[in-house]
Amino acid sequence: MKIHDISLLVEEEMVIYPGDPEVIIKRYKKNQNGWNLSNISMGSHTGTHVDTLLHIKDGADGVESIPLDKCYGICKVLDLSEIPFGEGIQKFHLEKFEINKNDIILIKTINSTTDYKEFREDFVFLTDSAANFLAKKKIKTIGIDYLSVGSRETHEKLLQNGIMIFEGLILRNIQPKEYIFIGLPIKIKTEGAPARVILIEK
Repeated sequence: MKIHDISLLVEEEMVIYPGDPEVIIKRYKKNQNGWNLSNISMGSHTGTHVDTLLHIKDGADGVESIPLDKCYGICKVLDLSEIPFGEGIQKFHLEKFEINKNDIILIKTINSTTDYKEFREDFVFLTDSAANFLAKKKIKTIGIDYLSVGSRETHEKLLQNGIMIFEGLILRNIQPKEYIFIGLPIKIKTEGAPARVILIEK
């Protein structure tokens, strides 16, 4: 059994979405009575993370209410790395793949070549037409290899249709095929949370 960790390492100086809180990890206690303890400060959308409807709508359900079936199952990795930086994933890009109800879809793009060294404003994103297409297909989860899936409108279309969003995935060395997907965010009462995401070879 081969397991792929497709999660970003959370550390100081890591790339974050512009305007988000920086990551600060400080030793709170150092070898005090034989114990070490750290204090961690970071945004709720740091690194590999999930978005919930609460991210865009006050009073909506947050991370603590995520249905766990959206975090586990067979997933399809789609390779759209031919789309250049600065352009979006359109409906016609997705129509060539077999996408069914309750699928978990991960999209590999040219974003994966950046290795998250610095933030790129021209990252490949999901357009509104692609989000509408996925919503009509009634998939349950979408994941992409950058810190945002796209515009607010794209987020709204996905989240309001019950589609879980995973952002910040590392897909550079992942082959386009089916895997067992496990992505578990911290159980915390907020609108987003870091997640450890793995793919298991079928």
